[in-house]
Formats: sequence, C-alpha cells, structure tokens
Amino acid sequence: MNKKAYFPLIVFILALSFSCSAWAQDEGWLYASAIRESRAGNREFSFLHLNSLVRTYPESKYLENSLFAIGEYHFQDKNFADAADAFSQLLEKFPDSRSTVFAMAYLLKIAQERGAEGLAASLEKAIATFHKLSLVFRNSKAFTYRSALRNKYKADYYIDKVEFYKDGELFAQVSY
Repeated sequence: MNKKAYFPLIVFILALSFSCSAWAQDEGWLYASAIRESRAGNREFSFLHLNSLVRTYPESKYLENSLFAIGEYHFQDKNFADAADAFSQLLEKFPDSRSTVFAMAYLLKIAQERGAEGLAASLEKAIATFHKLSLVFRNSKAFTYRSALRNKYKADYYIDKVEFYKDGELFAQVSY
C-alpha cells in the first residue's frame, strides 16, 4: 500500500492525541490562569477561572484550593450565603486538610455576622479541638495556609485561645 494512503490516518491519530492531551490539561490551565490573574490583581477573572474549574472538574486536584478561594471571594464581597456554601463544601470534601481550620474561621465570622450564636458556639468548639496539640516547651503552635487568591493565613494555637491572621492582621480569635 502507498505511504500517501496512510497519511490521513496518521494526521487523524495525531490530531486526536493532541486534543486529548490539551483536554487533560484544562484543569491545570484554569488553576494556573486563576493564580496568574490573582497575582496581577484581577480578582474577578481569578474567581471566574476557579468557578469554572469547580463546575467542570468536581474531582480536580485543585478543588480544595479553588473552593477556599471562592469562599474568600464571596466573603470579601459580603455575599455570606455563597461564601458559607463554598466553605461548607470544602469541609465536607476535605475535613482534614490544611485549609480546614481557616474555612471554619470564615464560617465562624459568617455565623457571628448573621447573629447565629448556636452555630458560632459549635464552630468555636470545633476550632478549639481541631488540632490535637501538645504544647510542651512551647507557648503556641502555628499552622499556615496560602490561598489561591494569594492571601497568607496563620493560626496560632495557644493553651487558652486560637488566633487567626490573614496577611499578618488579626482576622478572628477563639478563646476557650
């Protein structure tokens, strides 16, 4: 058989392999685009990429970070219902992740803003007992997280309280 007869088949196979590899990289591209937009100060475009990633790739390896950033975005816009939804999804899907305690701090702030004292009290208890700590020879234990929106979070667990910092400023405090 002539080599020219195989040419359309080879082109078809190459086109198929390129389209499949491009499709497989879409979730990575969306997340990288969100980070790039966030670094450039384009919160809205970053949010759009992250929201698209969550809707299109519900099993993505970037889902945890995307849900947290979506919750941050809504919280900053005082859209507490959507923020609570994003943070609740994160807690449900990633109960033991690095971002979990920070998502609980946001949910605490939302509960306090809404005047839901019962929910706030249960969240304070959950935060206080989230990390099993031994503070022998130390005054505190710190946990950190950096969000997709480029915010730096830190939780300092002390013997009698937890302090949450967002970009170096006190964000929330839980005493026990």
